[in-house]
Amino acid sequence: TTEAILELSLTGAVAAEGVSARIEFFDPKATGEGFDTLAFVILEGSDTIFDIEFDSSSDALAFFGGGLVDLGLLDGGPDGIVELRYLMSLNASGNGDTFSFGFSSEITAIPLPPGLLLFASSILAMIRVRSRRR
Repeated sequence: TTEAILELSLTGAVAAEGVSARIEFFDPKATGEGFDTLAFVILEGSDTIFDIEFDSSSDALAFFGGGLVDLGLLDGGPDGIVELRYLMSLNASGNGDTFSFGFSSEITAIPLPPGLLLFASSILAMIRVRSRRR
């Protein structure tokens, strides 16, 4: 099992409210023979937020060659730090067979669409006007 720890630093209002984020995977590399299974897990703290298992190297290469994972809302807590951990468990079959696998990834914050903000503010204004009439 291989583990990588990523720390994201959220600032200002984003740290207090959290941020929606996604991970894009690219540039997968596989070498060797004897691939059996590959399990990949993303944890935020101790919570599993993504879990997938591959039974073939071609499926793993296809996923890590352009897969997107929506992480949902990440909460930075009081210090504004989000800790994500990648866990990858690779099983190779056969005696003397070696297989290695790697990839690159990029985490992107997903901005709230301006139209959604406008819609939400207009709904709040309507509720406010309605409550004043009563």
